[in-house]
Amino acid sequence: MCSRGRWPMTTSSDRVAEPVARAGPRLKERPEDFVVEEIPAYAPAGFGEHAYLFIEKRDATTSGVARALARMLGVPEREIGFAGLKDRRAVTRQWFSVRDPAGAVTAQRALGLEAPMFRVLEADRHGNKLRRGHLAGNRFEVTVRGVGVARLPDAVRRLEAIRADGIANGFGSQRYGSRGNNHRIGRALALGREDEALRLLAGLTEPGDGSRYDAEARGLFDAGRIAEALEAFPSGSVAERRALGALARGGTARDAIHAVGALQRSYWFSALQSAVFDDVLADRLERRAPWALAPGDLAFKHDTGAVFRVDAGEDAQTLARRVAALEISPSGPMWGPDMTRAADETDQAERAALARAGLSPEDLARAATGWRLRSLGARRAMRVPVADACLDAGADDRGEFLRARFTLPAGAFATVVAADLFGLPDEAHRRRAW
Repeated sequence: MCSRGRWPMTTSSDRVAEPVARAGPRLKERPEDFVVEEIPAYAPAGFGEHAYLFIEKRDATTSGVARALARMLGVPEREIGFAGLKDRRAVTRQWFSVRDPAGAVTAQRALGLEAPMFRVLEADRHGNKLRRGHLAGNRFEVTVRGVGVARLPDAVRRLEAIRADGIANGFGSQRYGSRGNNHRIGRALALGREDEALRLLAGLTEPGDGSRYDAEARGLFDAGRIAEALEAFPSGSVAERRALGALARGGTARDAIHAVGALQRSYWFSALQSAVFDDVLADRLERRAPWALAPGDLAFKHDTGAVFRVDAGEDAQTLARRVAALEISPSGPMWGPDMTRAADETDQAERAALARAGLSPEDLARAATGWRLRSLGARRAMRVPVADACLDAGADDRGEFLRARFTLPAGAFATVVAADLFGLPDEAHRRRAW
């Protein structure tokens, strides 16, 4: 069972009315059902040229908060930093940094900022900008509705298995965007096909697009009526509106992709890497012992994040013991020129997954240079430990629910854990269409 302890709970007074519930198990029925708190990699020093703001957002994107902060504080958006993207349909708490060498963003000013989507909980200062990856992990509190105490024993059994063995470190469906095609946009950019990237971004290209709220705007784009499409896209479609704005001013497709900004392009490239990783992981999970290490693998050390190559001379019993203790795990490719390559059959399998995406290592190297990406390529653990985990059951005005609390390392997806615990559908650990 769970106790409140240090876990950030949302009280009933914080909740707002939501639509009537649908039948069956339900995740993220309302934002308060998915609570995330960032665990920073370091504490603010109390001085320095960057203001640090600990912000709680509700039903908003991290990027949207960054844009709002830039407007409210009168600074360029590029001067806003954050360590990681948090779920939109959630209540999340994380640090943002604002470059402020003049000291204009005082604690009093920061704590006085008001916006419908967020509130500032703490203010401090530090010497450097927050960048992606500057976090140790995240604490989660996930409530699943439409299931009650009768399902608790099954969930407890699953939790015990996850505690012992960890969980496959696939990417949740949110990595691929609401239309599920972020990875395809990333591939188009990697291959220098800006026109294709624009069609995937703004056109009617995916199943179900015709029933979307922005279907009219997408149809106008496909018809070449750029100015009308720009007017029809809602204000929340930031990338689409920026791209179409550039086209309406007479720009090329490449100008349009530049207009969306470096941060959005990095999301697309990250989704491309993620899809290839998920392909490799799907292969691994088909093995009888998916976490067993073999020569050619790059083993991921969970305590440091470093990797080491598994050679034929490694002691198999020692490796097996460390794998069983969740000290080390196989790693998979986040492809790019900065990535350490595996060897032997492992490297062949990883190159085959990249080839199934229609790409080569050389394509990614050209993309990194052509789009001036800060870094492209890393190793990612194929499984991760789930810490501080507990379960309980309850009921409120919305009916019965099960609730899980747990901590994950940076980059791991709570929706994947929830899907495993509660038998929910999730698109992690599967191959994606190109």
